[in-house]
Amino acid sequence: MNNKQKQKRAFLAIGLTALLVVVVGISAMISCGTSRCAASQTTNTQSKSDVIVSEILVSNKQTVRDPLGTYSDYVELYNRSDRDVDLFGYGLTDDEISLWMFPSESIIRAHDYLVVWCMKDDPTNGNGYLTLKSDDGTESKVIIADFALSRNDVLRFVDPSGTAIATVDLSGFYAGQKGSANAYGVESEQGEAIAVGGNAFAYGEDGEWSLMKPTPGFPNTEAGWNAYNASHQTQSETGVTKTADCPVRVTEFMASNSSAHKAPDGTYCDWIELYNSGSTAFDLSGYSLSDDVTKPKKFTFPQGSKIEAYSYLVLYHTEKPVTGVYSFDFGLSSQGGETLVFTTNNDLIVDLIDFGVQQKNCSYARIYINNQFDPNAAFESTDKPTPGYDNTVNGRTLFEEKENGPMGVHDISLNEILVDGYHVVYAFSNSTKSERPYDADLGSWIEIYNRSDSPVDLSGFSISDNERKPRKWVFPDGTSIAGKGYLVLQLEGSLPREGESEKDVTADQRKYLLNFDISSEGETLVLYDAAGVMIDRVMVPPVHSCVSYGRDATGAWKLFDTPTEGAPNGTDGRGIYCEAPTVDTHSGIYRGVQTVNITVPEGCYVTYTLSCGKENDPVKTTTPTESDTRVSGPIAIKENTVLRVRTFSSDNSRYPSDVHSYTYVIMADEETVEAHNTNLPVVFLVTDPDNLWNKQYGMYVKGNDYTGKGEADEIMIGQSDKKEVMGKYANFNMRGRMWEKPATFTYMDAGGKNVLFEDDLNIRIFGAFSRKIGQKGIALIARKGVGSSKLAYQFFENRPFTEYKSLVLRASG
Repeated sequence: MNNKQKQKRAFLAIGLTALLVVVVGISAMISCGTSRCAASQTTNTQSKSDVIVSEILVSNKQTVRDPLGTYSDYVELYNRSDRDVDLFGYGLTDDEISLWMFPSESIIRAHDYLVVWCMKDDPTNGNGYLTLKSDDGTESKVIIADFALSRNDVLRFVDPSGTAIATVDLSGFYAGQKGSANAYGVESEQGEAIAVGGNAFAYGEDGEWSLMKPTPGFPNTEAGWNAYNASHQTQSETGVTKTADCPVRVTEFMASNSSAHKAPDGTYCDWIELYNSGSTAFDLSGYSLSDDVTKPKKFTFPQGSKIEAYSYLVLYHTEKPVTGVYSFDFGLSSQGGETLVFTTNNDLIVDLIDFGVQQKNCSYARIYINNQFDPNAAFESTDKPTPGYDNTVNGRTLFEEKENGPMGVHDISLNEILVDGYHVVYAFSNSTKSERPYDADLGSWIEIYNRSDSPVDLSGFSISDNERKPRKWVFPDGTSIAGKGYLVLQLEGSLPREGESEKDVTADQRKYLLNFDISSEGETLVLYDAAGVMIDRVMVPPVHSCVSYGRDATGAWKLFDTPTEGAPNGTDGRGIYCEAPTVDTHSGIYRGVQTVNITVPEGCYVTYTLSCGKENDPVKTTTPTESDTRVSGPIAIKENTVLRVRTFSSDNSRYPSDVHSYTYVIMADEETVEAHNTNLPVVFLVTDPDNLWNKQYGMYVKGNDYTGKGEADEIMIGQSDKKEVMGKYANFNMRGRMWEKPATFTYMDAGGKNVLFEDDLNIRIFGAFSRKIGQKGIALIARKGVGSSKLAYQFFENRPFTEYKSLVLRASG
């Protein structure tokens, strides 16, 4: 083990403690993990050659789409001479070890540009180029280098003699990771520095780089940006491209199918649905599907394949071939970051659909406008998949009836589910004579409803979260439910409820205590009658604490803010959570101003907050609400900032999305020890400032009810006066779940470059004596209803565990 490995493992072994970047909503505590934090000493140079480097894009995830439909880094060259130049023999390198050479006939015209797309997975098989055919049959040559760019690279452009024309140290201008883009450019004619906004850079005659927008193949001017934007902002940039007049389109697919739809082979696998909107059968021979636009023919329809008029065709990623079923041999990633592409038999794109993280048992479906198929409609996530049917309420009903018979129309049906009912209330405390937080728990349960007017004997009925085990829990003999009555089943582990004891548990609660729980990520519940016939089934989506999932007056499943255990459901139910906004610059440590672009989901609006809860800042909550500032364009991040965003449905028909938090630490221009560079892993914590500093209930402060008499009294714990606690009634000394606060936890690699793990969780003060010092230990606790029920990441290299219920950020070693 080398020294660097030893340092990293020693650091992790003490509980992610000392030299981390920790942003807790209101501050940034940054330390340099080495005595030398200086930048690379490489000098950026550009010669007077006819052909020069005119633009570079680094870490392109969602900004500029390449000719293959993916997001690749690129190097743009400009020929400032009056003659054409063949670049055969010239080369590019990012590591001084290997040199990528331009292929033959790499012609760059006079006063024109040539873009080299940089792809680590080389699709050219070493040829250095691909020939693409446009809709009109015109062929074009796309130059592709076999390497990608990163912030640690030094890019060199060399002539046939090996002499460097341009040398650019990318570390000084890197703009981020996970979706951000950073480009450098020169103005085509004069070479003057022109800043046109966005996250790119221009190179001037003085050898300096300055900020600009990416303009591959166009001048680095505002006019160039407009020209590039006009030529490239096609439907492909929105995720849906039609380059062929084809009536068959992708209408729905599922990448995380645990129990939503069983394939013909009996498994729960990924699936893709196509729809033929034409009035005649369509020949699919030679058409293809893929999850990689650089390899569009992963699955190709065999000769004679047809889809009937006005019909759907569902393909499955089955484990084994099934007669009469189209099985594709690639899986769709539930973590997103992929593109589903559907191409014709002559390689033209019909559909190109980018998709992000997919919720379990939720499909990604094309929206039906006024219940009608629209080939230009956007896609959205839905917990009501309809494979083989229209993406409508009626289509869902028909799908359910085909799968399981009529659901929810029997006298006995599932009516409401509360996965987690824990919350905190603030009530008057007799001991402290002030408002203090207390446990409250609405329970975790499943409610059954009898829609008939007569009692029904449920003896022998069963309920399960696993269709392979239909009798997982069987109703006891003698169980009866009154006409128009309710029966509540308690989920495993939910009794006694928080704040109660065993004596508070009723006889009926014990009698109807299930032997299974519902995952925070959601599950499928199935109800059977005494003969084993399925009479109801529902896919429970991921839900928050104290948000129930129940039927409204029409029988449709909705989310409810007010659970109604054993009583009629409310009238304010809303549909599945809104899709999260897409933010192109993730949390991290950056140099210079960052431009953050936010994509707003269809039919929604996004609000955001930027307050970090700084000293004298009147804002004490940073959770976005409907009334906060709406996203209307790029956001400039100029200083240490916590950006929090949330999606709301424009017509209030869907539940607001989770709050997504992004922390940006902006370093000074000069890389010094004081600039707080670090080569250690980084942690960000984001929570509302009041959760920490509010004198009434903030967990990090003494608070209004503190009764300590000074430092000497505080250290008496465990000594002469066993009853005296350290800082009696001090907020930081309070125990119990009611003193946990919700937060977003982001764990990054060395130096804050890439996000390795992120989730919502609860935090609380950890420790004994250390509670009284300025920097306190913080426990990170996974809680169902807040985020995932486990922290699924291997935080410690020298331990075999890949999941944790809790972690501790220690204040000192």
